[in-house]
This record gives sequence, C-alpha cells and structure tokens, in this order.
Amino acid sequence: MDFQAGYRHIDTAEEQVGAAIRASNVPRFEIFVTTKVRNPDQGYGNTLRAFQTSLEKLGLEYIDLYLIHAPVKATRAETWRALEKLKEDGKVRAIDIHHLVELQKYATILPEINQLEITPYLQRREVVKYCQENNIVVEAYSPLTQGHKLKDPPLPAIAQSLNKSPAQVLI
Repeated sequence: MDFQAGYRHIDTAEEQVGAAIRASNVPRFEIFVTTKVRNPDQGYGNTLRAFQTSLEKLGLEYIDLYLIHAPVKATRAETWRALEKLKEDGKVRAIDIHHLVELQKYATILPEINQLEITPYLQRREVVKYCQENNIVVEAYSPLTQGHKLKDPPLPAIAQSLNKSPAQVLI
C-alpha cells in the first residue's frame, strides 16, 4: 500500500490494510477505510458480530464506510438496523445499501454513499439520479471494467484524441 503516492481511500483486505495503516506515518483521519458485511454475515446479530471481527482484524477504532456487499432480501431490514446502530454508536461514519426505495420504508438513517458498478458501459442513470435527488454520494467500483474494455473500440481512439490512456478515459 503506497500512502506516499497519495492513496487514502482503501476498500479492504482487512489484516493487511490494518497493518499498513499502523505502519504508516499517515494520521488515521486522513485515511478513508471501507469494508463490507458479506452475505453469510447478514441479519442484526450476525452483522454486529461481523463488524466487530472486521474492526479487530483491522486494529482500528472505527471504519469510515461499512457496506452491505450484496443485500439479502430476507435479512435486509435487520442488517440495515444493525448498520444504523453502528453509525449511532460512532463505530461507522457512513453506511450504504443498494435497495434504496425499499429502505426508505423502514430506515431512520438513509445511506450517505451508494457504491455500485459504474462505467461508461454501465451508467445506471436511474440509480445515480435517485441518489443525487436524495443527497446520496455515488461511489463507482470497477470503473476500469476489470480490464475487459480497455481495447474496446472506440475507447483507444477517444483516449488518443484526448492524449490520455484508455484507463483515464474510463475513470
């Protein structure tokens, strides 16, 4: 992890990230750490336990953004309730979920961030518009299409005309 290069937003591989943060000279408040509750850990109690495990693996006092990796319909409401508790307790600074309209029926805290796959090839305009209208920050993951589209016409031509790389155009 190269904090010297300016990286400050980390989507975790927990033990390694925690060790790198502790070994760096970068103040914690300058590093934005994201981690997720995975499918088998969803539900109220499971989410709280999974969060505590993540916190211990990272060796941190708080996590900046806690995501529901892929919300499970049967446990969405209870998982969200656990995330609200973590935010209210000051253990998480921001929380996220994909199923936003349903969430408004039972949430007392709406997400501040929605992390979803967005690229020029997958724009998700309806979700982005919904987020903008509801003051939810959109955070794109996999904007480089996992490398699959880097040579896809017309991307290289567009990149060349802008004197940029195809990756820069995608981002």
